[in-house]
Amino acid sequence: MFKELMDKIEKANDQRTIMALTLMNVMKHRETEFSIRCSVAASMISMLNENMLSEDKPLIKALEDGISAVCEDAKIMGIDDLRTRLEDSIVAAKQIVEEKYNRINDGNDILNQINLN
Repeated sequence: MFKELMDKIEKANDQRTIMALTLMNVMKHRETEFSIRCSVAASMISMLNENMLSEDKPLIKALEDGISAVCEDAKIMGIDDLRTRLEDSIVAAKQIVEEKYNRINDGNDILNQINLN
């Protein structure tokens, strides 16, 4: 059982590493559409802020390098402070999702109180 658990953890770590490197490559390659690179960068900023382990320093550095590449290209295109804009967009998106979630729960509560008999 312990070996099985360790194998699953190792596979999950391998998958995380491969995914991080793939996304870093997407962000760094100018051949990729800029809007795609920005959306990947925004997702990675969110992940870096919320879901990384302290042991992930090499992955964090790789992802930060990819984000920086997108931000540098944005600056060349005349878009200043892209990272801050992406971070602001992440906050706004989370607020919208939370508001929608609360409305759905409120609606469910109302529906649950209706007696159809």
